[in-house]
Amino acid sequence: MPLDPLRPVQLSQRLGILPLLLLAHLACFATLFAQNHTSLMPGKRTTIDAHNCYPYGGQWSDRIDRALAQGLPVAIEQDLFWYTDPNTGKSRSVLAHTNVFHGDEPSLDQYFFQRIRPIIEAELRHPHPASWPIITLNLDIKTEEFEHLRAIYATLQRYQDWMTTAVNTANPSEVQALHPGPILVLAGPSDRLEQVFRKEVPVGEPLLAFGAVHTLSTSATVAVDDLENESASNYRRWWNNSWATVEAGGPSMAGEWTPESESRLRMMVQHAHAQGLWIRFYTLDGATPGQQKKNGWFKTYNFASLAAAETRWRAALRARVDYLATDQYEQLKQIEETQRMGANSTSGASAAFDPLGFATGVVLGDVAGVVARGPDVFFPEGAANGRTPTLLQPKHPLGPSHSNGNSSQAIIASRLKALAIHRWKRETCRATCWMADASTLALISFRVVCTRSGPAHARDRTISPAGPLQTRAAMTVHVPTGHSACRGSTCGSGPMSNRPRELEPVS
Repeated sequence: MPLDPLRPVQLSQRLGILPLLLLAHLACFATLFAQNHTSLMPGKRTTIDAHNCYPYGGQWSDRIDRALAQGLPVAIEQDLFWYTDPNTGKSRSVLAHTNVFHGDEPSLDQYFFQRIRPIIEAELRHPHPASWPIITLNLDIKTEEFEHLRAIYATLQRYQDWMTTAVNTANPSEVQALHPGPILVLAGPSDRLEQVFRKEVPVGEPLLAFGAVHTLSTSATVAVDDLENESASNYRRWWNNSWATVEAGGPSMAGEWTPESESRLRMMVQHAHAQGLWIRFYTLDGATPGQQKKNGWFKTYNFASLAAAETRWRAALRARVDYLATDQYEQLKQIEETQRMGANSTSGASAAFDPLGFATGVVLGDVAGVVARGPDVFFPEGAANGRTPTLLQPKHPLGPSHSNGNSSQAIIASRLKALAIHRWKRETCRATCWMADASTLALISFRVVCTRSGPAHARDRTISPAGPLQTRAAMTVHVPTGHSACRGSTCGSGPMSNRPRELEPVS
């Protein structure tokens, strides 16, 4: 019988203290997700959730660009109000933070869908469904007039082909498999939302948004089982939590991070996953008062320092929280990458490379990003597919300290585990190489083929690994999107369609 990654015996190794009864319960929820589509499984990956990711007061219109710049997958929160124009009497749904309007607030379509259109259309031209969803749209609907909710639903219908969906059933307890799309839409727990987003959807038609379960308490002293008691239904598939459920009073009142708080966080995550639910926590910031004022962030979400916020971010990543909300998108991304690389450095870089490392627990280099984006993976000559990654070139001939008669190219070829090319951010894709030992990275340069005003020209760029060599056995660089490798054809040859860009190491 083939190995089943969802067997309870394997989950028990990952979840530790979760009771065996709940493990069996969790195994049943494997049917909620399309076969072989593990990125939709609760606990499979932590996605940075860009809190309040919209402009207001005529400021901060770049928030969605900042969020998308952190790479995919990403979650983007949009707050929606029903606005009535005092001059025309016409009403429309707008993105806003309060009901004090200026009249020029953008719509969800204008600010969100039109901005991500090129990303989604590119994804659909060259689909990587194993990584879907790549963008989660978190709808924080502030006013719940039915007219407003139906206007939002009409917007979602225009982009239905982009959506992760499930077939609607008359009985919501009849949970159907999710059909992955590049966008997943989450909505709140309100029963009014369910009326429009589920009950008014004909049976047999796709659900386009998924509601949250009801939270019974927001107290950090209430037992976890008494905070939430709903299993995932066909419509309600996630659990949204204030950080006050972990630490009394939330970020602004938090003291030192304790083992007891970490244990409670893990118990909440395990409870959610056992119920078949994704779990989200909001909002964890560590900004100075000046940064808060400049960026429109709020002290109620703010820990005493960035270090205090980083401690909680790391704990949430360790616990496998599904969505972690912050206003400090860039800082959380740095912690996420650092923590992943730190875990990789202790897992043994000499282990065999496995493009499906999540299934076996073998994680090397940036394999989390590789699996998430579904890249082309090129193995060295003699490996699985016999293709040699010609993008890797020797930086220099061997010096006296390497007087063993081998060329640097031979050393690279012998120690290379794999080279992966995958799309990244707006204008670049990424190349990641895995080596048998970190010191080999010093020998590598990347050969870039680019187009100027005339024919293609080749240029060598020497890339230094970010961070101490002894701490990582993988190196990631940005490669311009026009490079043929980014189009999934040959590795390291062919013209570029865009202007030449410098490669840069990823920290």
